[in-house]
Amino acid sequence: MAVSVLLSGTLKDGLVDQFSGICTEAFHVTRAFDGCQNINLTLHVEDPHKFVLTEVWIQKSTMKNIWLLGQKMELLGLLARCVLMGRT
Repeated sequence: MAVSVLLSGTLKDGLVDQFSGICTEAFHVTRAFDGCQNINLTLHVEDPHKFVLTEVWIQKSTMKNIWLLGQKMELLGLLARCVLMGRT
């Protein structure tokens, strides 16, 4: 059964381009993993500081493998620095 992951948030001022760039690079790595069906970043049309990140995986175990390998650590670190906590 396919597994979907949805993450939404609000980026701090001045970090939209940096966040988008790192996501673009990280997504190439993620898409190369067996089981990744799709991964996308969507920025709100009227407020580009608001984003939604979506992933679709063939099954839960394949999704966990990429997290266990640490491939998302750079993205998570950036999220911690760029996202306004508690505001989505």
